[in-house]
Amino acid sequence: MTERLTRFRFQHRGRRYSAVLVERPFREGGEMRFLVDGREVNVADLGLGKRALVAKAKHLIDSLQNASPR
Repeated sequence: MTERLTRFRFQHRGRRYSAVLVERPFREGGEMRFLVDGREVNVADLGLGKRALVAKAKHLIDSLQNASPR
């Protein structure tokens, strides 16, 4: 079996993000890839599924936007 890719969208603070969920056989959890201000971001989580990945992604988006120069 190969990895399974699922495309989906989520919203955070009024912006829409398109993401790809990557699930690999024989590995717990998953990985999500998406763009934030033109940069590709990868988020991984063990065993908690898509909802946990989206929560981690939203936290990471806030961190990246707070760290970027204004």
